[in-house]
Amino acid sequence: MKRMLLLLIVLLTGCAAQTEENDFNSFWLILDGTHTVQEFGGSIIVLGGAVVLPENSQVNGHLLLITGSANIDGTLDGSLYALGGVVAVGESGIISSNVNVGGGQFIRHPNAQIGGPINLGDAPDLPSVATMTGSSALDAVIGFALQTIPLLFFAVILARFLPHSLGRIEAMIVHHASVSGATGVLVLLVGLSLLVAMAFTVVLIPVAIISGFLLLLAVGIGWIALGIVLGRQLVRLLPRSPGLTLTAVMGIVILRLLLAILEPIPLIGTVAIGLTMAVGIGAVAMTRFGQRRYTPPDPNVL
Repeated sequence: MKRMLLLLIVLLTGCAAQTEENDFNSFWLILDGTHTVQEFGGSIIVLGGAVVLPENSQVNGHLLLITGSANIDGTLDGSLYALGGVVAVGESGIISSNVNVGGGQFIRHPNAQIGGPINLGDAPDLPSVATMTGSSALDAVIGFALQTIPLLFFAVILARFLPHSLGRIEAMIVHHASVSGATGVLVLLVGLSLLVAMAFTVVLIPVAIISGFLLLLAVGIGWIALGIVLGRQLVRLLPRSPGLTLTAVMGIVILRLLLAILEPIPLIGTVAIGLTMAVGIGAVAMTRFGQRRYTPPDPNVL
C-alpha cells in the first residue's frame, strides 16, 4: 500500500509540474441523456450523451469529452479536452484556456473566444452503434450484443484459468461492498484525472495508454465478478448448481440487461452504472486483481 501511495504522489507531482491548470478535483460524470448546465463549480466528464452550455452559463472547470457531444455557448473557465465525439463552440462561446482535440469533430464559430492555444490531433473517433441501422430498437440490441459478448468471452477465459482470483474479488464484493465502492470512487476520480493530464503530456503518453488499459481491464473484471455474485443468487433457483463458467455467463447477461433497462432513466441509470463500476473496480483494486484476499484492519490495533 505504501508503494502504491508513493507512486500516486509521484504521478500527481509529475502531472502538476506539466500543467498550471486546475486539476479535476471535483467533477460531474455524464453517461447518457442531454444535460443543460447553467452553472457548475467543477469539471465535466462526458462518456456519452450530450452537454449543453447555453448563453450566460458558467462552468468553472475543465470539460473532457470522450464520446458524445458538447455545445458551448456560455463560458468554460478552463480547458477543453476532446478525445472523441463532437464539440461545437457557438458565437457567444468562451473557453478561457487551451483546446486540446485528439479525435472527433471540433466546430468553432468565428466569433467564439478561445483564451489559449488550439491543439488539433487526427486520432480516429470512438466507434458508436447509436445509428447503425436507423431503427432505435435494433440499434439498442446490436449495441447490447457488442458490449456483452466480449465480456462473456473474457468471463469464460477467467473462469477457466483464474477461478481463484475471481473468487477473491467476488468475496470482496460480497463481504466488503462499502469498502469496494469507496475505493472504486477514489480510483475512478484519481484515475480519470491522471489520464486526462497524462494524455496531453508527451512524456507521459505511454503511461496514460497503460493506465487506461488497466482501468478498462479493472472495469471488465469488476463487472464479471458482480455477474458471478448475481449468478450465484440465480442458480439457487435451479435444481442443480452449474459450474462457475455458466454461473458467470448467466449473471453477466442479467446484470447487463438490468443496466440496459435502467440506463435511459435520468439519474437512476447513471447512478446504477456508476455504482456497479465503483464496486467492481474497488474490489479489483483491493485484491490486486484477485492476487490476494482482502483482510480488513483490526480495529483494536492503533
